Amino acid sequence: MNPWHVVALVTRREMQERLKSKAFLFSLGFSILLIGGLIVVPSLLSSRAVSYDLGVVGEGGEAIVGVARELAIEDAGDREVSFDVVRLATRAEAEVALEAGEVELVLVDDRALLRQSGAGFGGSELEDFLQRAAASAGLATALEGASGSIDEITELFTARPLDLTTLEGPGSEEDDARSLVAYGGLMLMYFAILSFGAWTLTGITEEKASRVVEVLLSSAKPWQLLAGKILGIGALGLGQFLATVVIALGLIQVTDTIE
Repeated sequence: MNPWHVVALVTRREMQERLKSKAFLFSLGFSILLIGGLIVVPSLLSSRAVSYDLGVVGEGGEAIVGVARELAIEDAGDREVSFDVVRLATRAEAEVALEAGEVELVLVDDRALLRQSGAGFGGSELEDFLQRAAASAGLATALEGASGSIDEITELFTARPLDLTTLEGPGSEEDDARSLVAYGGLMLMYFAILSFGAWTLTGITEEKASRVVEVLLSSAKPWQLLAGKILGIGALGLGQFLATVVIALGLIQVTDTIE
């Protein structure tokens, strides 16, 4: 018999036996419940109130602030919305307020935004509201004067009209995103190696303890049994891992816990 055919038989046997195992089914259910709880429970316990603190420097931003407030209220649904606007005299005063955490963003002369540090994936909700409000105000001006070209109007829909400046440096937001992804990937890799590695090791040694391996060695070589067990148990472990990740991504999309 082809030696690789023997490996395939052992692999299929391991997968069939593990799929019937209560331990495997319990492990799969527990991992799904655990990851589901980590995603769903925080969204259920989150505050029903949302607060936005905006600093404003200069004149001319009233229209943008007004539209942004309306967008925030509309987006909040049944949650309570607190939209506080703080007037600041100079940019230096705005930087002090950002550093002290008194405001989340600062609108400067209805043309630019100031932020203390990166806000992670996709920026903040307040930034999104302000960008959309500025685009709306720019579109209204272009249409009112009938002076906007097609290219200018198209740019209002596709570009971000307010220039964003991060006080801690231009790369801070990207660095925050990379750090979060790296940390999450590291933790997933750690748990995968810890759980599925121990699972594979236990599966290899359990038949030796019951002396079933002596019967199997009469029909297969040791390397064939070892390879089949590693492939079979490893494939199931990888399948469980992927199923957990897919379910987690689905729950994130449904609950909108993470942007």
